[in-house]
Amino acid sequence: MVHLPPRHGKSRALAHYAALLYLIHYPTRHWVTAAYGQELSQVFCSDCRDDYESLGPQIGVGLDPSQRSKDFWRTSRGGSYRAVGVETALTGFGADVLLIDDPVKDAQDAFSETIREKHWQWWLGVAEKRLEPNASVVLIMHRWTKDDLAGRLLADQTHSFEYIRLPSLAEENDPMGREIDAPLWPARYSYAYLDRLRRRGAWDWASLYQGRPTSQDGEIWRREWIRTYPATASGMMIQSWDLKVKDYATGSKAVGVVAAVENGIVRVIDVVRGDFGLEQVLGHISRVRDQYRTSAVLIEDRAIGDPVIRLLRGKVPGIVAIDPGTQSKEARAMAVQPFVAEGRLQVPASAPWLHDYLDELAEFPRGSYDDQVDATSQLLAYALLRHRTPDSMRLDAIASMNPWRV
Repeated sequence: MVHLPPRHGKSRALAHYAALLYLIHYPTRHWVTAAYGQELSQVFCSDCRDDYESLGPQIGVGLDPSQRSKDFWRTSRGGSYRAVGVETALTGFGADVLLIDDPVKDAQDAFSETIREKHWQWWLGVAEKRLEPNASVVLIMHRWTKDDLAGRLLADQTHSFEYIRLPSLAEENDPMGREIDAPLWPARYSYAYLDRLRRRGAWDWASLYQGRPTSQDGEIWRREWIRTYPATASGMMIQSWDLKVKDYATGSKAVGVVAAVENGIVRVIDVVRGDFGLEQVLGHISRVRDQYRTSAVLIEDRAIGDPVIRLLRGKVPGIVAIDPGTQSKEARAMAVQPFVAEGRLQVPASAPWLHDYLDELAEFPRGSYDDQVDATSQLLAYALLRHRTPDSMRLDAIASMNPWRV
């Protein structure tokens, strides 16, 4: 297993050049690369094919003219390179080397228990069964969580894996002998650049850049990151609502988070939460607007939010329809995590709602509720990631404004 930070050339090095070298030395063997999407693995497969063909006169082995497609080609000695997507069937094909190249597409997939289980079942039911005797398996991936494919393989212990972890900034006992904090690829990413990333937040830095995934329990927004502010808070007042249909069976609640935003600091001053019907929600939004003089009212434009938006527009100033897009709750929370880690989400020293609010944020995504998390991440994204003050916003846009994507 190999961990390297993002954009350090690990896929190209292994799926292209390592495969090329392997098939030059062992032209009768079979190499399979599986990535999250077949298109990605095809790029390296076809590049490797082209290089293999050009080297043919020097190595004395060429391509089989009857099988030379971009996703599957054979050598003239019977060996082969096949490119597939993770979860793809491999019936009829064996692998002397199976390279699994980052099976996780993005954060949303990484935090999905369903996707993680699919990857594990693909390994057990498909990939493992296609290994030739004495085959080698190479897994390269970003370690978002401990419960990923790498974590499960290490825990399973059916196979003996060597784990090579090359962190972006060197730690103690670095496998390359680097001094502590020495960059892995200084010509490409300097210490100053990497240190800026490190200071933005601990969670993504440890997982993606250092290869030290942590449990998700309380690790997206840590309680100790959320600071207290003095008795008063000033700035632009915003209320952010996560609205659910009244449903006592599921425990869903309507939540409004009220905050003052000033100099990049979001100070929560009130939380309204309960099993509200539509008329009650309308009343609370109007009351909060009058009490705190909010300049923006953020409402998720989905389910009960749509009729609320239609009823309030023209009556209450500052209504902003928020389209959550396709991003998961976890991905949206993680997008603003660096700001929370910097202490830019603050709460009063005491309030009737404070204990439950902090508990929910710290326990997410494993806690019983996520309504206050949703309302808060929506507020943080609007206040700290947007460039203008629109009357609508897609939270998919977070991905392009995410401070980790620099």
